[in-house]
Amino acid sequence: MVKRCLALFFVLLSLLPAPVRAADEPPAEKQCATAEALAELLARDEGGTITVTADITLADSASLKIDLQNPVTVDLGEHSLILPENAALSLSGPVSITGSGAPRPLMQIAGTLTTDGVTVYSIGEDAVAVALSGPALSIRNMEIRAEGRGACALSLSGSDQADLTLCRVSASGEGAAALRADVPVRLIFSEIRSDGLIADAPALTLDCSTADPLPPDAAVIERRAVPGDRLTENGLYLNAGASQEELNALLANALNNSARYALCDVEDRLSSLLFSVPAQWEGAPDELSRPGVYRLTGKPLARTVGGVELPERTVPLYLVDPQKPYIRDIEDAGEGVYIRFYREITGADQLTLYYSADEGRSWENAAGLPGAAITPTGATLEALPLQNHDYLFCLNVSGGPMAGQSNRIRYLHYDDYRWNGGGDWDGGDRTEQGDLPPADIIPPPVETPSSGGSGHSQHSDPKPDSAPPAPETEIAENMPPVTGAAAPASPCRTRRKSPPRPPPPGPRRLQKRPRR
Repeated sequence: MVKRCLALFFVLLSLLPAPVRAADEPPAEKQCATAEALAELLARDEGGTITVTADITLADSASLKIDLQNPVTVDLGEHSLILPENAALSLSGPVSITGSGAPRPLMQIAGTLTTDGVTVYSIGEDAVAVALSGPALSIRNMEIRAEGRGACALSLSGSDQADLTLCRVSASGEGAAALRADVPVRLIFSEIRSDGLIADAPALTLDCSTADPLPPDAAVIERRAVPGDRLTENGLYLNAGASQEELNALLANALNNSARYALCDVEDRLSSLLFSVPAQWEGAPDELSRPGVYRLTGKPLARTVGGVELPERTVPLYLVDPQKPYIRDIEDAGEGVYIRFYREITGADQLTLYYSADEGRSWENAAGLPGAAITPTGATLEALPLQNHDYLFCLNVSGGPMAGQSNRIRYLHYDDYRWNGGGDWDGGDRTEQGDLPPADIIPPPVETPSSGGSGHSQHSDPKPDSAPPAPETEIAENMPPVTGAAAPASPCRTRRKSPPRPPPPGPRRLQKRPRR
């Protein structure tokens, strides 16, 4: 009997429902109350929602970097995420930080915050989504929203201008404000919207940015897109007779299915903004056996950026005769330039470099310029005679298997040289360009300025100082010429801020100006 009763008891017990969590209670493993626990949960990259049950404060000297792939929501509720002055937080990926944080800001940032793709959304009366303080105020690639009566999306307090780049800031609700700041604020490639007040700040600058509604006292920067590298001037070079695989490798390395631009302030108030966008390039030849010039056209997939129209890019592709001289590219070197030849000039009696400062109407021997040094691989000119000016260069080779004149190549010598890359092929580093011409190789001295160039012999110059224009490169059949193409009209050629410096005594390695 007892056994039957016990059996019946266990049967009835098994039929009882198992204990369950409340419907709104998150799993314990998705809750946290400390910065360490939150960092551990985020590092799992499992997505979902993480519920915070207390204020999260990073240690004063902590440095935390988290890159995520899966969408995750960090629900702070009425708590705050606090970043002290000496702490650093880098957060990248599809992260949403939500809550009210009331009566404090949802995120209180005094340290260094780096974000990419993060959204912060606060809701509630007088709620503040992000409060940023410190001497250097900067936010990048972040969406900040606030909803509620008297809410504020972003609060800024500091001692210098605050920059918001690639950000979206919005506020909705009675008396809500998208931005409150005690310092001037500049928006770059950003947008700001509000049902109430757009910005309560000493000054608001919209640089390739939009505001809805537009405050009447906001400063709007007008910019124009120009090439962000010297590819249009320098072009790309390949030996005639090369394989299609070699051409594809060249295009992949130099163009990389993208086009580089600079947005220049037409009133010369601010520095240029450099960036690249995906682009489709057309015009590559199928037949590579014949020397000539082809025009490559790059069509940006995004036709506008920050409200600025992006023009198509054109780049000349030179299929060159390996036995002919070519100037490959020119790089800015402060008051002077570095010039590279496509290939080493061998067996020549003399090399003479010419320049023209009047669109090719007259030509001068570059040997007369300060610190001129010409070698079989390139040239170094310590100072050009005119600053803020357009130049053409060509090379004359006397004697040997490569005798003849090179292509003409244009060089824009302007103070705001950053917008065209300073001579870089693709806007990256210089590794694909080869070494700079060696400045420590000094050519034999010339007898007189009129007796010849700074070449490799002291033979007389076969070409007067005022020389006829260099012959155009042979043009491939049915393709438009590119050689000596006119420089792009640009309002960005700003004056150099200081007069030309006198060249130092003797040859030296030129120091390139720092990019500002």
